[in-house]
Amino acid sequence: TTANIVLVDIAEGKVLTAIPTQHPGSHMLGVTADGKRLFTASIPFGGISEIDLEKRAFVRDLHVASNTEGVAVAPDGSSVWIGSNDSGTVSVVDTKTWSVAATIRGPAMPYRLGFAPNGSIVVFCDPRANKVWIADVKSRKIIGSVDGLGSPRGVRIARDNRTAYVTLGADNAAASIDLADRKVNWTVPVG
Repeated sequence: TTANIVLVDIAEGKVLTAIPTQHPGSHMLGVTADGKRLFTASIPFGGISEIDLEKRAFVRDLHVASNTEGVAVAPDGSSVWIGSNDSGTVSVVDTKTWSVAATIRGPAMPYRLGFAPNGSIVVFCDPRANKVWIADVKSRKIIGSVDGLGSPRGVRIARDNRTAYVTLGADNAAASIDLADRKVNWTVPVG
């Protein structure tokens, strides 16, 4: 609620600085692969803020949709994908034109999003539909899903660009998902 991003030196255990986002409710973060830019979703604003991490400064913001929370940035920073929890859409923001280039429909609640390291696909966790959606970055279209998951919440895609690790809130578990074969490899209880 402070409308800031707080940078912390984890090794030293100290706060380095707070950078204003210009909007309360800044919640999830997406960082470019080079670590120079950060994009944060703001739930009540319904959009994103861009932060220059080198200058430690707010750059700009963009209203996108209502109740925006899940956010992921292309490794090269060319686009930011942001989910709307209540409209069930994912907006693709072109960072050069600073406009919505596409809107993807289908998910019930695109709660968390994650890019493959090579930038080819994005995964949307949808806890309302109990599935993960797989979208192709180039076409900006959903190309598949894995169903029957217990409220998928968080996602991280491995360096192989094929394996997603997903937390399952309803199952108190984590799962490994093969994104190419669209199947669960394994699940493990985590408490």
